[in-house]
Amino acid sequence: AKEVSQRLVDESQLKKARIHPNGILLASKTYSQGHGIKGKGEWTPVDQVVDALDEAFYLAFNHVEPTNKRILVGVDCSGSMGVNISGFPFTAAEGAAAMALSIAKVEPNFHVVCFDDQIRRVPAITPRLRLDEVLRLTSRISASGTDCSVPIQYALDNKLDVDAFVLITDNETYAGNKHVSQALKQYRERRQINTKLIVIGMTATDMTVGDPLDPGTMNVAGFDASVPQLIQEFIK
Repeated sequence: AKEVSQRLVDESQLKKARIHPNGILLASKTYSQGHGIKGKGEWTPVDQVVDALDEAFYLAFNHVEPTNKRILVGVDCSGSMGVNISGFPFTAAEGAAAMALSIAKVEPNFHVVCFDDQIRRVPAITPRLRLDEVLRLTSRISASGTDCSVPIQYALDNKLDVDAFVLITDNETYAGNKHVSQALKQYRERRQINTKLIVIGMTATDMTVGDPLDPGTMNVAGFDASVPQLIQEFIK
């Protein structure tokens, strides 16, 4: 356990392996539950290793390269985000909090908002927060419906210049009278920015939030450890 723990928190190894923090989070959650996501493998988690994985999660942020773009993250804070991501040992709300934190810790120009059918005021999400603190601030705020155009309208109303919107939802979106693609088109025209849109639909339902014909829009169905890197490359 000592040898494994030392290797997990070896910053030179983390940098060399280029493991994204969310990949470590998935490993940590899987290891801590004592059995695999698939298959019948079982084990008894060792506290020392659990602690090392937690430390490695935060250390890995030191080696993620920023896009240096202006990014607005919209976190769906409706009650339905409490369901587990299919095949994953954590909920959509936990995955959303991890994504928001990964952007906050790496990017110099970011803004995080929580939304359901409107913007919900929460204390600022900062790089100094830990994952459990971000989850506490962003989850189960309301039982209202979800309107994924709200963060884009918020940026438009507040005259925020945004290079990329990252909307994280469980795809249970039906409220409001403006489609996300309409809001994005309006934003681009008014702000004169070719803003990109990434929608992470963590529960992979049939609904497509972003316009699949728009080359500046990326729809993510479900979630895995490669998603953060894909998003970075798309934004860049």
